[in-house]
Amino acid sequence: PNAYERFEQFLIDWEPAVGTVAYWWTLYDPTLFSIHHNNDAVFSAHHRETLSFGLPYVEDLDCRSWYYSQHIMNSINVMLYNTRRVQCNAMEARNEEHVALYNREMKWIMPRCYARTIAKPTSPLYRGSFVVDPNPSYTDGTPTKRGNASYIVPEAFIREHLDAEHPIVQRALEFRKRKTVQHILQESRRVSGGTY
Repeated sequence: PNAYERFEQFLIDWEPAVGTVAYWWTLYDPTLFSIHHNNDAVFSAHHRETLSFGLPYVEDLDCRSWYYSQHIMNSINVMLYNTRRVQCNAMEARNEEHVALYNREMKWIMPRCYARTIAKPTSPLYRGSFVVDPNPSYTDGTPTKRGNASYIVPEAFIREHLDAEHPIVQRALEFRKRKTVQHILQESRRVSGGTY
């Protein structure tokens, strides 16, 4: 199969919350599947149920760097879908040319701290979401197939563990109320696995 068919088969077999491929900084991983904190937005797939929280990308820090939205996404994914953010190491994506026109600040601790502020300090999500290394590759855990798990984040869970006054949380709660998003999430509850 071609590379796209191989990636699609990986998504169907594993049904990760977020599926990615290897990048130049993760090629040293000897396992076929792994969990990496930093995946590049150049090539990844998000399960439709992550529309309940995590998508769309947070653009709050784009004025400083267009890289930061992906780092915020990575931090949110660690909080909500840690072992189900699976990287297929049999494939590699290369993004060799970055356009010089966009903002490129690289103070990685900034988006990580900003993303962490969505969690209440009393929540285990807060304690488990902050990585000391400002640009880590690995996070704890073993890649896990979806099985019968749902990636829909219940609103009650959001209100219990996340700061409902935070702009990221407010936008996510508003986004999930859109009719098209509600339709996708409702249909997802009815459809069996094997579809993305």
